[in-house]
Amino acid sequence: MTTPQQQTQTRRNAMELTLHRLTNTQPGAIYDEITRLCAGGGIEPLAAMTIHLADAMAAVLIKDTGSRKDAIASLQQQLTDATTRSAK
Repeated sequence: MTTPQQQTQTRRNAMELTLHRLTNTQPGAIYDEITRLCAGGGIEPLAAMTIHLADAMAAVLIKDTGSRKDAIASLQQQLTDATTRSAK
């Protein structure tokens, strides 16, 4: 169970990481930013941020497709397409 302070920090880290990704033109710089955001916390801050970002992505998919069921179908199709492309 996370504290309200940890939840706030996780949201802040996810926002900072997203802002970094939107504003930085060097793709490899993201690794340094992740290291900075999760410094001293072990794997927990990274796991919490990953979960937060997955939840946000799910919310966007649900909004874009109109329902949770359609979001699942859309993401499954995208994964199938990506797998098919990488197998070629």
